[in-house]
Amino acid sequence: MTGSRAGEGARSPDDERWRAAHRAVLDHLLRLVAEYSPLGEDLVLRGSMVMSAWVGAEAREPADLDWIVPLPLLVPVDPAHPYPYVDGLESVQQWPEAADGAGRYEIWRFEEFDTGGLRPMVPPDGLHWVFEAEPEERPPHLALIDLVRERPVAAPGVVLDVNGARPDGIWTYVEYETPGVRLTIPWAAEGLPPGEARLDFARDEPLPELPVWTAIPRADGSGRTVVRTPGPALSLAWKLLWLHTDCATEGHARAKDLHDAVLLAEAEVTRLSPRLLHKVFRRAPGAGTPAYADALRVDTLVLDAEDWADFRTAHPRVRGTAEEWVERLGRALERVPGPPAARRKGRGRAAGAS
Repeated sequence: MTGSRAGEGARSPDDERWRAAHRAVLDHLLRLVAEYSPLGEDLVLRGSMVMSAWVGAEAREPADLDWIVPLPLLVPVDPAHPYPYVDGLESVQQWPEAADGAGRYEIWRFEEFDTGGLRPMVPPDGLHWVFEAEPEERPPHLALIDLVRERPVAAPGVVLDVNGARPDGIWTYVEYETPGVRLTIPWAAEGLPPGEARLDFARDEPLPELPVWTAIPRADGSGRTVVRTPGPALSLAWKLLWLHTDCATEGHARAKDLHDAVLLAEAEVTRLSPRLLHKVFRRAPGAGTPAYADALRVDTLVLDAEDWADFRTAHPRVRGTAEEWVERLGRALERVPGPPAARRKGRGRAAGAS
């Protein structure tokens, strides 16, 4: 299992040691990306690992590292064949003296300005096209494996098994629009059951706003790791989208998404605008995508009673019923401007609850 152990019940000292070792592994992998590799300038971290930077100790324990691989901001151009993005017409014009083999200058004719049917894109006067940097030499998950091979020790007695790393998925160039890849890396600690760290690299997630630099606290108190992340407002918008989408497609939302959405909505640092919320709901693909008019509604949310009970067992500090957390979400969202339909309140409900 990833981020948990089979047969987990009440926490024993060994459970706490295992969780501390797993978190040390995640902190170590995060530092490898952020401080020992150019990957930190490209990748965007989202998910539970980021939450502690915004909501402190209330954040749930992170289970994995969830990376977004942003699409290139620039238009891909082959430097050897830059057409149609050229700095001047001369590179695609037909020059009679060269075509005819003339050894001297000829009187210009209108044919000299003919581009032979080509339609080049010339920049405005005084400007030049900016070509994209060289394409990635190695996919990010393979680059990370190289980093782990150089620094396998996450903490004293906690070692990553780079030879056991397992990629799941096919990584291809961006033009093939593949969704990404999942990387699983086993780890071992003295006197503890083995564990696994999971890292997702998703390249199919659009970013409706620029990422921000966020300082992620390390669990051992040794400092913070600064990485690029979505802002708290975008993270909340995504959580609301997932809550409504899962209710429409699966019949109920996930407990962890409700938990995170409440904490994000209540955080002072979160300033969710209608414009950003509309962007997120408008760009969401697939069947079951909720309407923007319902983005702030909570009366339609359904939680699975068993899922909520399991979530509370895994996170003993979480108090209250699913309905109470839905009410908290509704109150926190009152400060977000939205369409009239969004003002409908409700308790939500837990499916299967007695």
